[in-house]
Amino acid sequence: MRSAAAAVLTVVSLQVGGTKVPLSAGQQDRLAQGLRALYQTCSLSSAGSPELFQKEPPDTAWERVRAGDHLYARFAKPLVVKTWPGKKVLVTEVTLPLGKEAGELGRHEGVATAFGKCSGLHWLRVLCADPVRPHLQSDRERECQLLDRK
Repeated sequence: MRSAAAAVLTVVSLQVGGTKVPLSAGQQDRLAQGLRALYQTCSLSSAGSPELFQKEPPDTAWERVRAGDHLYARFAKPLVVKTWPGKKVLVTEVTLPLGKEAGELGRHEGVATAFGKCSGLHWLRVLCADPVRPHLQSDRERECQLLDRK
């Protein structure tokens, strides 16, 4: 269990239509736990395999996602994401887009990293959580319905 100080310093926000959606402390905590779990499953990163992430530079993708509808978290203590080939990536901030585009993005000390091959089940659990789900596009809602059947 996390300390009260760590809980206070971890911030989770949900932005939809340019406006922050209010999240309770409990919702923020559950989403933070889900995001931590999701990023721990990522097996590829632009830091370890840059050739796989040439479509858009991670810093550009970060700014694009943050400008749209997204879920964001800033952790009190950096996560260590272990990706192939043995690359350890520190992540203090993470963001997930709510729209059609996919992509897990993280940042540490202002440097963005794109991640790939993350658990689809963990991804669904985060985006289909109660505070986020009502704000998803219809195609994402259909994906949440798959999770409901499990």
